[in-house]
Amino acid sequence: MDEGTPQAAVILAGESGEITLDAVRETFDEWRVFEQNGRCWAMRSGSVTAHGPRSLIQPLAWALTPAGLAEQLSLQEWLRRMTPDELEAVWREGFAAVAP
Repeated sequence: MDEGTPQAAVILAGESGEITLDAVRETFDEWRVFEQNGRCWAMRSGSVTAHGPRSLIQPLAWALTPAGLAEQLSLQEWLRRMTPDELEAVWREGFAAVAP
């Protein structure tokens, strides 16, 4: 499965139509996924860049639902796989700069 695509959340839902934290953990195995204080969290190792295109890539994500977290992680993985030029275009012009 290509977890970096925006459709990953739909794929994660499988036959039941529900995305669970277990499914998120299994799909995004490089992330530590957990629930705390009614929120779904994920973290992974890596550095944080405060400025420039690499600042779009974060080692921490959270959402109110497992589906929301899956969407955040899909986006992060998609950004991580971009070339430096693609990432710069997104940083300067938004996602439309790399839309198909």
